[in-house]
Amino acid sequence: MHKVSVIIPVYNGDLYLRECLDSVCAQTLKDIEIICVDDGSTDSSYDILQEYAEKDGRVSVYHQENQYVGIARNNGLEHSDGEYVAFWDCDDTFEPDALECMYNRAKEVDADICQCGILELDNKSKIKAPRARNKHRRNIVKKEWFNRETDEDSILDCVDVCVWNKLFRRAFLDRTGLRFTEHRHAEDYWFSWVSACSAERITSVDKPLVCYRRLNEASQTGSIIDKKDITIQPDVCCLIARYMKEHDIFPERSFVNRFLVRIRVELRRYASISNQLAYVSYIQNNCMEELCLQLREPVFYYTPNLEQIARLLQNGTPEEVVGYINRETASALSGKKTQLSACKEENKKLRAEITRLKNRTPRGFLRRMKSAVMQRLKKR
Repeated sequence: MHKVSVIIPVYNGDLYLRECLDSVCAQTLKDIEIICVDDGSTDSSYDILQEYAEKDGRVSVYHQENQYVGIARNNGLEHSDGEYVAFWDCDDTFEPDALECMYNRAKEVDADICQCGILELDNKSKIKAPRARNKHRRNIVKKEWFNRETDEDSILDCVDVCVWNKLFRRAFLDRTGLRFTEHRHAEDYWFSWVSACSAERITSVDKPLVCYRRLNEASQTGSIIDKKDITIQPDVCCLIARYMKEHDIFPERSFVNRFLVRIRVELRRYASISNQLAYVSYIQNNCMEELCLQLREPVFYYTPNLEQIARLLQNGTPEEVVGYINRETASALSGKKTQLSACKEENKKLRAEITRLKNRTPRGFLRRMKSAVMQRLKKR
């Protein structure tokens, strides 16, 4: 048995695949297996995987017809034997000590799940920055471990919806029978949320160890959702709610607030207003009861904005819901732009002050004198 099995689904990822695999093969934790599942790629991804399998005996390559990322991860899991499992993506990169830090932490507190911080790489600007934490995650990293019982009102806000910043204990996955759904996207919702509410202990490494590539149009999360996909995310969330209720692990307040937050995220991924309206209409007509979206007291909601979204879902039209969320998003973006502009102006003032102070030094004085002499010589 290996300490960690790294499972990497690959679909047309040749642009960044080598960078990813280099970072995985260079992990300081050496007792690992790297299981790559090619999901019917039509580019050179499979050839690159074979190349790495020949160079590094820890790399195994499997092929399947295109069945999407969830099935690829499930197939990789069936071929794995690690004590812990990491589900990493082929367009991301990982700090050399990522597995070692998370594995040691998980073993230290006997955790079913260990999560780490995230760096985000803007694929256009190439700027890296740590992903901001909400207040729940800021509080949770101070704890040795947590679970649904210790933090029921905020458990789904204490974990990221993604799976690629986590280690999962293999025995925990086998005990719960937890596997990914076959949906084209939103498969992370099911796996992350159900595992978070099922785990006996979850712990965190307070360090960004995974570099997530934002604005990668080739990825599922970076792509614009087609109209045929508008029902997937709410349907998956209905499956989650149903499963949690049946297994008596449903954190109602946390679930409702988290779903309301994710509505805003989902709307940003649609290519047109008509698709946004169809998405909201589908929720209003099919999911309100199952997702427990009936109106509550204001204190039930994390923020007034989430309460307003819930109110509009209950009593408003799709146009009113979409209009409110889009205005809210535009206002937030405008605020960020204003902050950025203020920072640029402040930097400009600081640079001017630095220049002024430099010019007051003897070196600055000599430079100005030299310039003045050169000007006089030119005039002669």
